[in-house]
Amino acid sequence: SKRRSDKPITIQVKQGCPGIDISNSKLQNIAKELFQRPDIANVRWMDASYNELIEISGDIIKLVSLTSLNFDNNFISELSDALATLCKLSKLILSNNRLRVFAPSMLRLQSLTELSLSNNKLNELPDQIGDLCNLVCLYVSHNTLQSLPVSIGNLRKLRILDIRYNNIRTLPESIERMSALERLQAYCNELERLPEGIGSCSRLRVLRISSNRLRLCVDTTA
Repeated sequence: SKRRSDKPITIQVKQGCPGIDISNSKLQNIAKELFQRPDIANVRWMDASYNELIEISGDIIKLVSLTSLNFDNNFISELSDALATLCKLSKLILSNNRLRVFAPSMLRLQSLTELSLSNNKLNELPDQIGDLCNLVCLYVSHNTLQSLPVSIGNLRKLRILDIRYNNIRTLPESIERMSALERLQAYCNELERLPEGIGSCSRLRVLRISSNRLRLCVDTTA
């Protein structure tokens, strides 16, 4: 039988925001009773990290006020389209799971400012990842990505891009349009060169590109 937490689930308040913490509970599913609570629509954050969940319940759609959702360290292999209805969601943590695809429907999450997909089994990102135009932090390290979509250049607010430990051979020239970029962590890939326009990222302060196959480094101080 699927295990559920023995501890009662209560609405907690952190920094004035009501939320639910069911982390570290060895959960294999989330009881439907949780989503039937009369106060569920007020929940702003949910921490379901470090469990044994294999999916995200479609009942997540009832968390209409949710701004932060943490499913770090579970066994999730695919995402429910219900997740894409959470229009207020600004922080989504799905690292350390078994995702092979970041569903294009997730691109409807236009309020996202932080997205973590590190340590999954992704070999590509959606072509239109640039539609998440409010992203500030994007973490996709420790996957099997071979390239980044050209549309990533549309992430004009992105400050942190973490693509460490992938199989990326080249970065798109569109990266020069990422005017807010401050930190690019790209070490341990298969990079052979850097885009000529990377010097246009005038706010770039941290560029980590060791353990690649770089033949030529461009001058980023010009």
